[in-house]
Amino acid sequence: MFSPELGNKKGFILTKWYFKRGDIIKKGDIVCEIKNENIIMKFENFYNGKIISTCRLNQKLTR
Repeated sequence: MFSPELGNKKGFILTKWYFKRGDIIKKGDIVCEIKNENIIMKFENFYNGKIISTCRLNQKLTR
């Protein structure tokens, strides 16, 4: 999983999923929570669709 474009990109970890594989999601739904040493952020979905894959929790994100 890639982290969103934020000013402080260091050390983001995926800490929580709000949906599971196979769930239908809508634009605006909160999909997951990511954090680093400075912030905790809830990641909003930009499209309507279906979750087809997820990464493991507590996995360091790249980008």
